[in-house]
Amino acid sequence: MSDVRRDEFEKVKEILRDRIDDAPFGLFFTRNVVDDPMETIYIGKAFTVDICVAHGYFEVFGCTRHEEDELIGYYSVLKKEYRDKEY
Repeated sequence: MSDVRRDEFEKVKEILRDRIDDAPFGLFFTRNVVDDPMETIYIGKAFTVDICVAHGYFEVFGCTRHEEDELIGYYSVLKKEYRDKEY
């Protein structure tokens, strides 16, 4: 992975962490097809991150399969921390 791609990937993880309160219900790697209201919150050379605050989920584009797997694991930890602080 190039340094630029690695830096952007870390930025994507930072965005997920910083915005988990707005999107604790899902992480997707494809566009929604139901016209949910989306906001693009990051555009890099390799990655784009959209958020749907109304329904509480992220969409991340540009990931390899390995990066998707890493983000799924990372997001799972964030969701657990989010749920734990709610109670």
